[in-house]
Amino acid sequence: STYSLAFGYHFNVPYFYKELKDRRPAVMMKSTMISFPIITASYGLTGLFGYLTFGALVANSAAQGNIVNNYGDGDIAMSIGRLGLFFHFATVYPIISICCRRGLHRMVCILTSPTEPKTAVVDGVVVTKPPPGDPGTTKTSSIITEAFAIVFVSTCCAGLAPGIGIVVELVGTLFGTPLIFIFPGLIGWQIFHEDIPSVCSNLMAWGSVKTYYRLSLASIAKIG
Repeated sequence: STYSLAFGYHFNVPYFYKELKDRRPAVMMKSTMISFPIITASYGLTGLFGYLTFGALVANSAAQGNIVNNYGDGDIAMSIGRLGLFFHFATVYPIISICCRRGLHRMVCILTSPTEPKTAVVDGVVVTKPPPGDPGTTKTSSIITEAFAIVFVSTCCAGLAPGIGIVVELVGTLFGTPLIFIFPGLIGWQIFHEDIPSVCSNLMAWGSVKTYYRLSLASIAKIG
């Protein structure tokens, strides 16, 4: 489930690539090659010092999967660190959830927008209208409101969840698993369905649903 959740964040890459000023694969690869070792080293050092400080208590159920909970409430330095983590997550989370925000925004726009012609005549020239929810036509106020709503809902869910480990496993099971095992097959079927006999198509659809159902039940049972 953890690997499935991590894989899901890769769907942000096309949006990040689009934001590049110098939009070239080589530039994107360069930024990735520089940032990933830094991120890996940061997480590795955090885990290492966590084990050196607390040992087996890192995995204690009282910590709920959060190493910060191992520190006392009266630790001033850690209280400052908690405040920094709050601002960190409040500003970073809207970035890593950009696909979620844009996807929900586009879905709402499509459902609420009236059906209009996809083209228009401007000064005698036929131009293609942007689709509903196009990022280029989204107002800044809408982006801020949607990002705040996602952060607010996520924070409420985090407050109700018994631990971060449960959240990672559950989200990875329900959303990461289909991204790895189900969606690639459905995408392939959508591309080549005209060349695939109907019997095979039905078997693929049934197999995809059954696989997702069984994997979800197995993972949820493990969590429980």
